[in-house]
Amino acid sequence: MYSFIVLLCIASKEVFKLCFLLVFSDIGEVGENYATLWIGLQVVFSIVAGHLSDKHCRKSVLAFTVLISSLSILLLYMNQILPAVIIDGIFCNVTAVARAAYCDVSYFKLSKHYKGKKEGYQNEHGENHGRSHVRIIAESYAVQALPWVIICSSYKIYNSYVFKLAILTWIVSFFSSFFVLKIQKDKNHSEELSMISSIKRLGKTKIRIFLSFLFLGISYHLMQYYLDSHFQKETLSNSFFLLGVGIFIGNIVHLFVRFVPNLKNLFTTYLICALLFVFGYISSKYFSSASLSNFSYYLPFAGISSFALPLIYAGFIKHTKIHEEGFLFGILEALLSLAEFLGPILSKMNIFNVPIGVI
Repeated sequence: MYSFIVLLCIASKEVFKLCFLLVFSDIGEVGENYATLWIGLQVVFSIVAGHLSDKHCRKSVLAFTVLISSLSILLLYMNQILPAVIIDGIFCNVTAVARAAYCDVSYFKLSKHYKGKKEGYQNEHGENHGRSHVRIIAESYAVQALPWVIICSSYKIYNSYVFKLAILTWIVSFFSSFFVLKIQKDKNHSEELSMISSIKRLGKTKIRIFLSFLFLGISYHLMQYYLDSHFQKETLSNSFFLLGVGIFIGNIVHLFVRFVPNLKNLFTTYLICALLFVFGYISSKYFSSASLSNFSYYLPFAGISSFALPLIYAGFIKHTKIHEEGFLFGILEALLSLAEFLGPILSKMNIFNVPIGVI
């Protein structure tokens, strides 16, 4: 029951985000200013709830953040927009805390059924448990994507181009993952693990994660199309650039606290992110149509910064032992973000025979 409540919190927070966007879009230029303030506050305070949930009880922090977010929605529909924006911006990290709580409770359930490396996870009858760490995380992302797909579809904010591009994003992510990933098993033995062998070894979990990424990719493109339809391109681009910078700075702090790296390794890691960010920015500035720009450099920047960089640092630079499934999941998350680079370029090439600037 607790797992269901946590997933409901994730879905509810995404609905809250949509409510804010709907209100912002109805009040014109002032709404764009509110949107910028809303995102800016999230940049500053997003790390606070996550830090509190790591240091204290996740249930208490989650209940508090959901309660405050619900209050912000109430204020929003009482036409108290500024207080609602401030409150929701400060206590915005419902999704991150809820995902961590869902993983915690699911991992605890799995640990009671773990019968060893050969047998895997089995129930009391000796049957395969059918769940893995990868699937647990995938479920949380699928639930996060669900409100965007349902609500945007009900507003008819979709078309064949969006779905084609989302599917193409997934395909690029899939084939990019064929690059060999090196995982250090111990000091004396290093094993090369390709995605094909991973699928064979980990069974259906990788197929599930790919389907989850496809679902998530579609929802991101629907969200992007919705925002492009209701806001000025320049305002949102600047806002999401601000959010990307905030996430970037937050993860520098995270790396220092968690890994305590030396400056040389930290510089090498973030140089990778900076180069990818510059490429994404250039592609969005010079190769995008009017309707494919806002997320073209935000998503790769934020995705790589929050998921892949700690893994790149620990796995490739420091050669720290990393759990196989978590490592591959982080890489797949980064590949999905990297695939977003192709959106602006492909829209300029117009390979789908869609008039430029018309979706």
